[in-house]
Amino acid sequence: MRRAQLTVFVIVGLVIMLSAAIILYYASKRIPIEEVLLVPTEAKPVHDFVTNCIDIVAKEAVERLGTQGGYINLPGIIAKTPSSYIPVDSSAVFKTPLWYYEGEDRTPSIQDIEQDISAYVTAQLRTCTKGFTSHQQFSVAEQANITTATTLTEEDVRIKVIWPLLLTKGQTTTSIKDFAVKEQVKLKKIWKTAKAIMNSENKGTFFENLTIDWMSGNPNIPMDGFEFSCKPRRWKLPEIKTELQTSLSTNLPYIRLENTNYPPFNEKRSSYNDISKARERMLKNLEADQTIEQQKLPQAPEDAYEFFKMTMDAGAPPSELVASFTYQPEWELSMSAQPNNGQTLISNNARGGGVLRLFCINQWHFTYDVIYPVKATLRDNSAFANTGYQFSFGFPVLIDDNAENRINFGLQKFQAVPVTTEFCEELGDQLVDIRAIGAITGSIISSELKDANITYKCFTQTCELGTTTADEGAYRLRTYLPRGCKNPFITASKNGYLPQTKALEGTRLAIELPKLTKVNTSIAVHPYYLPEDKFISQQSQLSPGQEALLHITHKNTSFEQTLTLPSNQTTLELLAGEYELEVILAVRGKQVGGYKNEKLKISADELSGAQNMAVHAVEFRPHPRTDEEQYKMTTFIFANQKYKEELRPELQ
Repeated sequence: MRRAQLTVFVIVGLVIMLSAAIILYYASKRIPIEEVLLVPTEAKPVHDFVTNCIDIVAKEAVERLGTQGGYINLPGIIAKTPSSYIPVDSSAVFKTPLWYYEGEDRTPSIQDIEQDISAYVTAQLRTCTKGFTSHQQFSVAEQANITTATTLTEEDVRIKVIWPLLLTKGQTTTSIKDFAVKEQVKLKKIWKTAKAIMNSENKGTFFENLTIDWMSGNPNIPMDGFEFSCKPRRWKLPEIKTELQTSLSTNLPYIRLENTNYPPFNEKRSSYNDISKARERMLKNLEADQTIEQQKLPQAPEDAYEFFKMTMDAGAPPSELVASFTYQPEWELSMSAQPNNGQTLISNNARGGGVLRLFCINQWHFTYDVIYPVKATLRDNSAFANTGYQFSFGFPVLIDDNAENRINFGLQKFQAVPVTTEFCEELGDQLVDIRAIGAITGSIISSELKDANITYKCFTQTCELGTTTADEGAYRLRTYLPRGCKNPFITASKNGYLPQTKALEGTRLAIELPKLTKVNTSIAVHPYYLPEDKFISQQSQLSPGQEALLHITHKNTSFEQTLTLPSNQTTLELLAGEYELEVILAVRGKQVGGYKNEKLKISADELSGAQNMAVHAVEFRPHPRTDEEQYKMTTFIFANQKYKEELRPELQ
């Protein structure tokens, strides 16, 4: 009997240990445990209907952002600039954005993607349910607005929707509110791989070097050379451009990306390693005056060039994703060459000297500037029940004077507007009236601004037009514009206001500038005792050795500010609206606390008359040292909703 009881206790103990191990595993990996939704039987038809609609619109969102490089709706600055995207279709209804453009990193973050999916689901869900007309046996009443939260995991996309609904059937009422779906696509893993490709290209210029290599090895693209001939050689630049476009469209698809699923090479990897070692020995032997003929070199596999030159190691995470790179000749490719005679390249012709005086020599050396877009596509073949999913983004390949250059060389170099110092002085005959209007958020009060700076931008050219002054009872700038653009962009700026840009259409333009409220900012520190999970003392100021980094973004305008305290600069400029605020509290470069609020709302009433803002931050004591303590601190800062409101910044 005792042995049987002992066996039961052993089994129970093993179950408890196994459960604890599972919980600790999921906590350490930060993998959300499956959520079980309890749905009343009588409400199941409506619940399933709503869940199906969420699945439909969520899949639409995921598919659309896959086509458009992580954006469901492209930012206006991308959508309105043809050189910043690759058209997906002939009418450019869908566009694949360039993640690098004129020195800007335009890669959407994981948080941006999650928020875009959530916003799309929230906006489209009511349209999909069509007022529940297909379930007329119920009277369905909406009790509150829809809220959606999206989480990208390594294996899927998880969407949780809260939509309080009251279902009435006869005398019976039932409430439901929680819905959840999973889209089987490895979007987070795709994003990590795409980000690795973009970072690697920006740092290592893999595609620039490969393109230069292809150009150098193509006999139809003249770079350096000579021949004995008295007739100068001539090449047509349009023909050279066509040759390069054909070469790119043919060769780019053969590029392989390490750590992804790509076609195998002809030989084992060890064979290529032997070639690499033999090359090193050959170079050393050549330095020792041993000829190539005297050396025994292994036979190179037919695809050795593809292995050594056309395999990109971007440090991407290992996966079964399939990566491909493409260029289509119908996409724009900009090319110029020096020296040139218009659209013709001509070699230099000269007679030899001495015994070569009867011979003519043609020599040439041409340098090229080339810009073209590459579309990178990542495919998850296992997605959506093995039907597959594609994610595409673009980036430019930039070659300046036969060399890679991703820093000082931009796509604007080939715009039609001439780059001359006289551009701003060559005025047209169009007289325009431009006014800057100062506006206070949440108020109907606005007024024309005096001394607002007005600038003009046409492609790459920026011109200072002047400032608004008193003119016949109004503050405005009346001026003639430089020639160049039919609808240029006009920017108005003034200290104390958020600069704004609008396209000029016609001869009159009013630009509204939101007024900023300048506040002196300080940090209040709240010690939090980790072992007992509670605050242990009153707030205090930053102590010696402590440093706070504050980053705040106005969501509606994307107006960002960063502040480091202590420092001489302690002011922020604020608008009414919703912000994302993040504070990192550090000691000697190591984080010991902070504050995070993704939905900090500051009203116009709070800003009215405010001069100071106290930003609160949690300091964890003892300072985190182990991974477990770091995890507890991070979880508290990001997931604890209660403290976000309790320690909300204070305006005075």
